[in-house]
Amino acid sequence: NGASPTNPGHSATPTPTPTDGAHGPTGTQAPLPPGKVVTAPPGVQNKPIVVHKGEVFDGKGQTYVGGPCLGKGDQDEHQQPMFIVEDGGSLCNVNMTGGGDGVHFIGNGKMVNCVNEDVSEDAVTIDGLGNREHDAGIAGGSPEVSGRPKVEIINCTFKNAADKVVQDNGAADVVMSGDTVNGASKVFRTNGGHADIDSHLLVENCNFNQVKEAVFRTDAPGATAEMSNLKTDAPNEAIVLNA
Repeated sequence: NGASPTNPGHSATPTPTPTDGAHGPTGTQAPLPPGKVVTAPPGVQNKPIVVHKGEVFDGKGQTYVGGPCLGKGDQDEHQQPMFIVEDGGSLCNVNMTGGGDGVHFIGNGKMVNCVNEDVSEDAVTIDGLGNREHDAGIAGGSPEVSGRPKVEIINCTFKNAADKVVQDNGAADVVMSGDTVNGASKVFRTNGGHADIDSHLLVENCNFNQVKEAVFRTDAPGATAEMSNLKTDAPNEAIVLNA
């Protein structure tokens, strides 16, 4: 597989835009999305917490720790997520660390004001068809989603990712706004070897630090990335395999 830093189909050159005071790595908290607000006790979690459709999970800034039943917190691909967000759910104000595979989005969803102190295999997974069926089975819900998923990651911080921050397994529109990354190989990766994941990533008002490889990496010629007001030390903004 050849690798190229950029591709004409990918708009990856930052263009400055005004910083939105509601988001950004300034410490300002973004507001909760609309919906039924729910929560769960913090501390060690040994099974996934499910955020159901239409719910807004408010962790109130407390820390949720992935226990050994979720996984070891390493690069094992078969760990269980700490949170499963059903289509139309939102996860907010959560600090997380420990084992498990972060947050899995079955379909449309939002992640707001969250901090992952020590990213395990991935911090965020956007499900493809097979993942949806698996996660929906755990959640006891439906794998059906309403249209092309849109996933918004707003005012979140991710630290010490040995590999990826976001793993994208199915076509989606993804927004990363006001996020901070401190340590990763790559920030966003479509599923390796899958040329049909024509996702679109919008990155705005973010700081991505200590990124070893790239902000955006894909095997899909139809995938696109747009970046504005991005500060990063990544050697490549985009890598498109077989480009």
